[in-house]
This record gives sequence, C-alpha cells and structure tokens, in this order.
Amino acid sequence: MFLFILFILGSSFGSFLTALFYRIEHHESLLGFSHCDVCKHQLEVIDLIPIFSYLFNHGRCRYCHKTYSSFTFVNELFLGTVFPLLFIETKSMLSLLIIVYLFYLSLEDMHQQMVSNIILYSLLLIVFIFSLPFSRLIVLMPIYFFFYLLNYNYHFIGEADIDLFAILFLLIGNNILLVIFISSLLALVAYPFFKQLNGKIPFIPFIYISYLMFLCIKK
Repeated sequence: MFLFILFILGSSFGSFLTALFYRIEHHESLLGFSHCDVCKHQLEVIDLIPIFSYLFNHGRCRYCHKTYSSFTFVNELFLGTVFPLLFIETKSMLSLLIIVYLFYLSLEDMHQQMVSNIILYSLLLIVFIFSLPFSRLIVLMPIYFFFYLLNYNYHFIGEADIDLFAILFLLIGNNILLVIFISSLLALVAYPFFKQLNGKIPFIPFIYISYLMFLCIKK
C-alpha cells in the first residue's frame, strides 16, 4: 500500500513539475487554473489525475479533442515508477526529494540549456540541512574553485554542471567520481544524436540518470 502511495506521489510530482516548467517557460501565471494549450478551456478534476486522465481521454482534450503531447504523461509515469523502486533500494525520503530537484533541473537543461539558480541554491540548502557535510565542504572548496576557474577559461562544461557535481559531492562524497564517469560515458554515447540537432548536449539529464543508477547499485 505504501509503495502505491509513493507511485501516486511520484506521478503527481511528475505532473506538477512539468506544468510548472511549462508555465515558467511560457511566462504564464503560476496561480491560474490548468487549461488546454489549444482551446484554453479550463480543465476539471477528471482531466488532471496523473496518468489516468491521459489514458481515459485517449491523449486528447475532452473539449476540443486535439491530441495532447505525451511529454507530461511520460514524466508522470517515469517519476511514478521511480519513486517506489528507489525507496525500495534506499529507504530514504531524502533520495526522493533530491530526485525531484534533479528532475526539474533536467527539464530546464533539456529545453533551455540553462537552469534556475534558485533551484540549485535550495537544493544546496536541503543537502546542508539533512546531511551536515562540513568536513566534505572543506575538501570541496579548493577543488570547486580550481575547476570553476579552469572552466571559466576553457568552457568545457556548463557552470551549473559544476555546481551540481559540487552539491552531489557534499551528499555522496567520493562516489561522485562514479557519477561523473557514468554521466560522461552516457553523454559521449549520446553526442552523435545531439550533434545532428544543435550540437549542444544538456548534461544535467545524464547526471540525473547517473545518480539514479548510483543509488540503485551503491549496495
């Protein structure tokens, strides 16, 4: 029963974060009611149930019958699946919270090749509150500034990527090397695909996937 609740919670986060990102990206009010992107009709409760509404309505708006993008549905299904599976592996609600942050950062990076500093800062605050990584902070500071200055001159990676690696180091210590290795390997494999599109690789989604893999194999 608890795992089913986590599935509902995860799919709800997937729906909420996707809608939040869409509204911010399109400069819409965060306080308004949800609506169809095509006909602008206000959606009712039956239209807003994660996963179920998409399947029940066959991926279409109930009012104008235009086809919805499956993007939100995929995100709902993804986080709905990840939440219970990850909790089985980690028994940690903090891991689920970190995954939520990484998910939203991935959305931003995939679509905009930039992320919100407020999200990064709040993630850093959460890591400090729950992990108290003061000893790791002492180790991190010189390494962080070294790579920050190096990247400032050579631009081999995004600044937000360095920030995120630093935050994850405070959380998982030297295991960050494994995350860096896996994410770099995944990005290298995906490079030909992104090169055909626009040549820019959104790296945070690969960090996200690598961190998920780390949490599953760290035993």
